[in-house]
Amino acid sequence: MDHDGKRVPLLRPVDGHLFRHEKGLLFFASPAQRDPDDPGFFLVKLRAMPSAVRYFFEDQEGREMISIPRDEILRTEKEDDGITVYVSAANVALPKEKIAYAVQLRPESRVAPLVTTPLSRPSR
Repeated sequence: MDHDGKRVPLLRPVDGHLFRHEKGLLFFASPAQRDPDDPGFFLVKLRAMPSAVRYFFEDQEGREMISIPRDEILRTEKEDDGITVYVSAANVALPKEKIAYAVQLRPESRVAPLVTTPLSRPSR
């Protein structure tokens, strides 16, 4: 989260797959292994019943994801070995207020074609 120019991490850095489509970007988390004692391993650390986590992630083959709608992207910037996408979305603490979030995508060589080229407009 970008809080007055200072970043406050909300999500863990994880491997995954980034896809671009006419409405924006989708990121699917896909770490090679998940610690069974840490149910919120992929992105947000939360406490959940291990049986519920097993049901969603193992039985249902679910995956955590981040959706970045095109109309919520404020800007993109090259940063270190990646690209940071700044997004305007609901504040975690105050859902009716908007705040800027910074999503770092790496490596630049792989994500740049998906992020820096204009997203195509849907045909009418």
